[in-house]
Amino acid sequence: MPAPGARPWRLLDTGVLDAARNIALDAALLELRARGESPDTIRFLKFSPDAALIGFHQSAGQELRLEWCRGNGVDVNRRVTGGGAVYFDRTQIGWEVIASRDSLGRGATMAELTGIICRAAALGLELLGIKAAFRPRNDIEVDGRKICGTGGAWEGDACLFQGTLLVDFDVEAMLQALRVPAEKLSRHELDSARERVTCIRECLPVMPGEDEIKAALALGLSRSLGIGLEPGSLTAGESSLAGALLEKYSSREWLRDTDAPDDGHQIFTSVHLAAGGTIRTSASFDVEMERLRSVMFTGDLFVSPRRAVYDIESRLRHSRGEELEELVHGYFREENPDTLGLGAADFITGVRLARRKLDLVRLGLAPAQAEAVTLVGVDERMPLADVLSRVRSLLLPYCAKSTDCGLRYQEGCDECGECGVGEVRALARSRGIDVVTVQSYEHLGQVFAAIRSSGASAYIGCCCEAFLVKRSEAFRQAGMEGIIVGIDNETCYDLSRQADAYAGGFAGQTALKTDVISWLLERLAQPVAGRRSRDAHDPDDSGMTGGANGIASLSGRGAS
Repeated sequence: MPAPGARPWRLLDTGVLDAARNIALDAALLELRARGESPDTIRFLKFSPDAALIGFHQSAGQELRLEWCRGNGVDVNRRVTGGGAVYFDRTQIGWEVIASRDSLGRGATMAELTGIICRAAALGLELLGIKAAFRPRNDIEVDGRKICGTGGAWEGDACLFQGTLLVDFDVEAMLQALRVPAEKLSRHELDSARERVTCIRECLPVMPGEDEIKAALALGLSRSLGIGLEPGSLTAGESSLAGALLEKYSSREWLRDTDAPDDGHQIFTSVHLAAGGTIRTSASFDVEMERLRSVMFTGDLFVSPRRAVYDIESRLRHSRGEELEELVHGYFREENPDTLGLGAADFITGVRLARRKLDLVRLGLAPAQAEAVTLVGVDERMPLADVLSRVRSLLLPYCAKSTDCGLRYQEGCDECGECGVGEVRALARSRGIDVVTVQSYEHLGQVFAAIRSSGASAYIGCCCEAFLVKRSEAFRQAGMEGIIVGIDNETCYDLSRQADAYAGGFAGQTALKTDVISWLLERLAQPVAGRRSRDAHDPDDSGMTGGANGIASLSGRGAS
């Protein structure tokens, strides 16, 4: 129930607008609420044409299939809120809470508000007969399937929190518009992406009308938040400011598809798989002066205030390595940004992981080769030589073998020279290193378990960045040090073969970076005494095929 004497909130429905106009309205409503010139508001909105929207801190080129969007009349834009990319078709209903910090509960963090508001929206769905629940970090689900994603932003003491409710979802269009690789699917979600998400049409025997859905959401929000609602319309000031902002939110500068600083110096990137999200760091280094010239952080970040990421980037310009920790920790102490699961250490790690590639260059790798290497689970201060001394396994993807190879979907290699697998396999075997052909995502988990049980703590692996990011939890939970070498994956996640890609039946071929892998293998410790890495056709004493640890004997074929 509304608190006694509480001023009613405005219930606002702005109808169907294109992406730029909707985002201009978001910005105007948030700014004017922060200035005390707009009331607390619940807003409903829709999009036409369909829109692919990236989060405030994301890169359009990394998150969207821009050519497909442009060719299919899909608007592309950047939200003023954080989080990941979303596809907004014409059936979906957007809902927003624009309110002051006092109205929402002064002192509440974005994480706390996310839970409060998501549970309120879930109550609205329950009023329709849908048993929905909040799933951290920022989703509303039904029986484990996402029905609504959310995100928020602060400006001063005002918050804009928004959700995207799936009503009758076009999954195929979403898969085409967003860079969602097939490996994002879980074991029981192979037939289609519909098994990851659900929508109102699938949850109810009779499809409610749009007005009924909005009424239920409004009632759930008002009951849970303890507010009254009165229908209203845009004020003259809101309409005027949104109109003035339209040019900005229609511009290329706002979309700013920039993936890295461009200042003519050496640029290295890193991917940090943090618990609170994935941070991509692009850093420009002045090698001679040993300074970080500039840096850019992107990813599925929820950060408030929104300028916090830019402020951190600004502090780090022209800084020395020994200043990194104090500069970032100092910012967090002084400004106390709300980062929803991320901390100062995550931004520090992102820079250090990028800087580690300079070490590889100093050791003899070309800059382009060093850029292909990602360290996972490795202390950023740990010398690479120490990590290499613990490597006992080389993990290769089955899709790197020739498509007509009789051993593509099983262990072993004839080293015929038709692909790069034979070259690196022969070198690895000469160093006493087990070589495993990973057949599927499930097989990867089995391989990690086998490596751990053998007593080894480090490995060299090969995969594309999309797989590394989408399966970040598996790499973190492996509990080992990984040196990951990227591969050419232009066709690795062909959307028409998503089930095949997961289960190990992808028919395309990817290319190993054999020069980088060979460079790493040549710098391993001396061959392990008493060990002889066997070819898959050479059984060991136990009758299992594979290397001395029996790791290669794990067959992942058909593991789905």
